Amino acid sequence: SSTEKLCLLFGTSITRDVDESRMSKKNCTVVNLSTSGATIQHIRKIAKDFHFENPHSIHKVDKLIISVGTNDIKFYNCHKRNLKGEFKPQLVDLIRDLKQLYP
Repeated sequence: SSTEKLCLLFGTSITRDVDESRMSKKNCTVVNLSTSGATIQHIRKIAKDFHFENPHSIHKVDKLIISVGTNDIKFYNCHKRNLKGEFKPQLVDLIRDLKQLYP
């Protein structure tokens, strides 16, 4: 319907199996775009791909749910990388992208 709204869920294996139909409400459809092993960079790509593949649906997006960071933290810890210096800028970039793609 013309009043239908979308709620996009971006996440990792933690949210991958969320039941879209159980979370969706009468006028708000949940679209689960989660994928196992996703890092912040993967989520940025998924968000951009969905945006460009669904240009006629962007105006319907009402809410975004993001669950990210678990795989990034695991990677940084395993590779003895600077979590604070590298993680925060990537998260800031993701939030900036989401605000631009889904105002």
